[in-house]
Amino acid sequence: MSIQPRSYNSTLDKQMRMDSVTSTIENGFVYLPAEADWLETYLHEITIFPKGKHDDQADSTSQVLEWIRRNQHAYGLLECMKNEDEQIRAQQRANMFSRRGL
Repeated sequence: MSIQPRSYNSTLDKQMRMDSVTSTIENGFVYLPAEADWLETYLHEITIFPKGKHDDQADSTSQVLEWIRRNQHAYGLLECMKNEDEQIRAQQRANMFSRRGL
């Protein structure tokens, strides 16, 4: 499955966006692996946000959680991504056939 990059423009600033999704994280709706090379750095950045030197991971986490909340509808994120991928592939096949005159 391929994931198509998307532009995302939030109406909230970084702090407000993180505040709006904190309950999602605190209530256990965000899965993190028990072990990963990046986990310690990620947790540190999330924990000290917004007072840390770096905030890219915290900001991207809040953006994706906000996006999921706004666009989830009846699907989970993976189901949504799978459906999107299938639609893109179907469109690509249709375009390929139309170029060939089939």
